[in-house]
Amino acid sequence: MRVPRDRLHDFDAACCLEWLVGNAIGGYASSTVTGANTRRYHGLLIASVAPLTRLLVVSKVEEEIAIGGARTALSSNEYPDVVHPTGYRHLSEFRLDPFPIWRYEIDNTIIEKRVLMARGRNLAFVRYHLLSSPTPVALYLRPLVNCRDHHGDTRAHSIDFKQSHTSQATGDTVALTAPGLPGPLRIAADRGRYRAEAHWFHDMVYRRERERGLVDREDHFSPGEFVVELAPNDSVILALALGEAAIPSNMSTEERRAREHVDALAARLPDERARSLAAAADSFVITRPGDGAPTLIAGYHWFGDWGRDAMIALPGLCLVTGRLTEARRILGTFAGALHNGLVPNRFLEAGGTDYNAADASLWFVNAVWKYAQYVDDDAAVRELLPAVKDVVAAYRDGTDFGIGMDADGLIHASAPGLQLTWMDAKVGNWVVTPRRGRPVEINALWYHALCCLAELEARVGERSTDDWEALARRVAAAFRRKFWFAEGGYLYAVIADDGS
Repeated sequence: MRVPRDRLHDFDAACCLEWLVGNAIGGYASSTVTGANTRRYHGLLIASVAPLTRLLVVSKVEEEIAIGGARTALSSNEYPDVVHPTGYRHLSEFRLDPFPIWRYEIDNTIIEKRVLMARGRNLAFVRYHLLSSPTPVALYLRPLVNCRDHHGDTRAHSIDFKQSHTSQATGDTVALTAPGLPGPLRIAADRGRYRAEAHWFHDMVYRRERERGLVDREDHFSPGEFVVELAPNDSVILALALGEAAIPSNMSTEERRAREHVDALAARLPDERARSLAAAADSFVITRPGDGAPTLIAGYHWFGDWGRDAMIALPGLCLVTGRLTEARRILGTFAGALHNGLVPNRFLEAGGTDYNAADASLWFVNAVWKYAQYVDDDAAVRELLPAVKDVVAAYRDGTDFGIGMDADGLIHASAPGLQLTWMDAKVGNWVVTPRRGRPVEINALWYHALCCLAELEARVGERSTDDWEALARRVAAAFRRKFWFAEGGYLYAVIADDGS
């Protein structure tokens, strides 16, 4: 994907274009193509720590290039009533390949920047490559750091950062500690020198948070800056790492590994658009940093792993792309968390589990059925079958949150004060769309789950004392009778507890 120069030079338009790369454990780097952060969730290193808490530790790098003694900003920020600096005006290109790459042009000087995250580690790289210049240049790179949950915001002097730095022939490293940091934050350049010069940057504006009605300003701490001299074709790599004992100096190795991983996913798909989607979707498939359990992120930037979203997305994210082993392990993660026939609605970032979803478990049955269509291993299907049976039996016999089967075979779900379907908005104690009774999609999924269970049992040669196919026929008849509104030519969205 490429963004043309004219779009890049329109700040408002370019700020609508965002990029994100993940580290396969729930952490990520993300911003806009201008480099200006417009969300509290934007940053170069949002680290993931157990169980699935995300911490903003590096917001961005303020960048200037000195050519013949004249300094020009490459970075961009929005402050109250002003955009400063305006480095986006020097952008000639942005592309995803599959990692974000920027190209800046100042007269006859061209410099390229790219961002990469290492897989499985809270480690990000930023590389600056001087492609051409009539003279050597100097780069001034000032990291802006933080220490907060990615849902939060920070004001100046609210965090007590301590720093120390070391110098070697291969470059300098600054190490920062602060209350709440689970280990030192290290920032290293593979050439040049670091000079400590600490101060706070005040009132960075996040326009997307303002649109959401949330706090839209934040302060960031800068411990100092790296000064690097580059001749044409020289590069400097800035490594950002949380909790790493040693920072690897070879970004190329991590880039090769990441590219090989993405290429392997794309190779299984038939066309360019599908391959691009597979590369983008890779960030949703993660391993939790705490227990090592594989799972799927429901969405970036602020969602964790939700049962409904994971089970709906699993066929596309894992089965179509050939990630069958990961699919099996993800299904095992949710099967292992089954409680009273319900898979989790969500795993909480700070630990714990919520189960208030009437559809997630039925989507789990569908995901197991889909998985069975992609594998020849009946043993793997047989391992998941008890969880499928538990779900179906719980819905038939009745379980938590008023979920259970009525005499006609249809499923009701009703729990005061709780949202149980995909229409799950809740403000304080107000459930915006309660849908208490018999939601249409829950009953469609219930019918499908019965058919899936019958097919899975036949697949592995199990004979059940329950006639799931007969029950499915009864459910189908009741569904047509109760939900179809012939006069209007559509299905009722929900049949309330009182039958209306």
